Amino acid sequence: MVCSFVYEFVKVKVPQYLADLPLSKTTEELSKMNPDEMIFLGSVTVTALFILLGLWSMVPGGARVSKRINNKIQLDKDKVADTIPIPEAMATAGKDQLVMCRCWKSKNFPYCDGSHNAHNKATGDNVGPLIIKK
Repeated sequence: MVCSFVYEFVKVKVPQYLADLPLSKTTEELSKMNPDEMIFLGSVTVTALFILLGLWSMVPGGARVSKRINNKIQLDKDKVADTIPIPEAMATAGKDQLVMCRCWKSKNFPYCDGSHNAHNKATGDNVGPLIIKK
């Protein structure tokens, strides 16, 4: 019963429906369409776009944006946590301040290398580093 319905719909109804659409092969034919045909064709096009966008959003990696922030640092761990004693870190850096990464993009993690600037420009985000001063 279900198979015959699907077969009828896909093999008979859809082709008949598509054959009845007022599609134009040239811009000249398009300019000769009456307003009712143009409205009908426009509504079919918009409906088809919404259906395609809906289907695309269900595809892994389609319209969905990954909710994961960290895509490269210590991915084998359940939680990334680094402990750095402040005096030792200051001596290692040789500076009066430490600039720590908060965007997960630094090639020198856990220290900031300015990678957040490209991330912010690409995404409209406003993430920046944690700055620790003496």
